[in-house]
Order: sequence, then C-alpha cells, then structure tokens
Amino acid sequence: MRTDSKIVFVVDDDDLILRASTRILQARGYAARAFSSARECLSAVSVQVPDCIVSDLQMPGMDGAQLIEQLRALGVAVPVILATAAIGPSVQLDRARRAGAYRILRKPHSIPELLDALAGLFAGKAGSEESGT
Repeated sequence: MRTDSKIVFVVDDDDLILRASTRILQARGYAARAFSSARECLSAVSVQVPDCIVSDLQMPGMDGAQLIEQLRALGVAVPVILATAAIGPSVQLDRARRAGAYRILRKPHSIPELLDALAGLFAGKAGSEESGT
C-alpha cells in the first residue's frame, strides 16, 4: 500500500507532540497536516476531507470527542484515532466511543502503535480497541 495518497490530519494542543507526530507521518509517506485545535481541523475538513484524523482527546475548547460529534453532525464519516493520557473510566472516553472513535491510543503511545493503527485502518481492519492500557 502506498501511504503518500493518504491524507492524515493531526490535531493536538501540545505543539511539540503536534510537530513530532506530523513529521513522523510525513517521513512515512503520509500527507500529514497539523492543527493546534479541533476547531481549526473542523474548518479545514470543510475544504478537504482527510482519509483519517489523529487527534488528542483532551484539549481546551473543543475536545476530540466533540470533534467527532461535529464531524458526524456534518455528515463526515472520516475515521478518527484518538490519543489520551486519561487513565481509567472517563466521561470523555465514553463520549468518544459513542461518537464512533475508530481507535483510542493511550499516551504516551509509541510510533509503531500509531503506524499500526493507521495501517490497520487503511487495510480495512476493525478498530475501536484501546492500546497501551
């Protein structure tokens, strides 16, 4: 599979994580774009729908679960992989699952975990299991 045709939007309010994740994906051949907020990403989706969104769950303003809810309300069915440092049950995690998160990765996740999640998505494998728990 060629990854260069796959557009991945990366959303994180932590600039270091955002830049590192975007660079890693670009180095692996993905067309990755970086957004520092869910609102910025949502605005960009109105112009270009990506093949996948990789987003932090816990962000100020609109969180990752709300991003998924807004996408679905607009009729955009792009798969969303969420990353979170939350431990144990949380309202945000429950909302993210109900909204249809493709997969939830626990922070800090490894590069191979993220790449495996993307590879599984693009290979058509079912998601929604959590990694790193």
